[in-house]
Amino acid sequence: MQNQDTGVPGLELEVFARLDRQYRERWGIGLYAVRADGTHACGRRTCTVTGDPTCDQTRAFALQEALRWGDPSIVFCPAGRLLWAIPVMHNERIVGGLVASALEKQVFPNGQAPVRLDLRRAATELRVMAER
Repeated sequence: MQNQDTGVPGLELEVFARLDRQYRERWGIGLYAVRADGTHACGRRTCTVTGDPTCDQTRAFALQEALRWGDPSIVFCPAGRLLWAIPVMHNERIVGGLVASALEKQVFPNGQAPVRLDLRRAATELRVMAER
């Protein structure tokens, strides 16, 4: 049986599904895959905004920042979500990525500290999982 395509070169559906399941079990947050331009490729989107070029640009920016810094950066998206992403690379070029996001209210339930979700750790674990 041939592996199904996720829409991101080099990211097989079976591998994506395993990463999504593991991340969801650990953090209660699912993953979805995007193309290099930030458009949705596969997986369950956590955001209800679709087709907004600003949202696509924000996800693409998150991929670029992760490549730039070597770790996912937390980016605020226009839909009121905090998102972090890791790029999928081929021949030193971003071909897509994995994205996770949480509503700002999930992270800051009272609008301020204490933080309910350790975003730095969640972002780092996404990178480590994908590297394995």
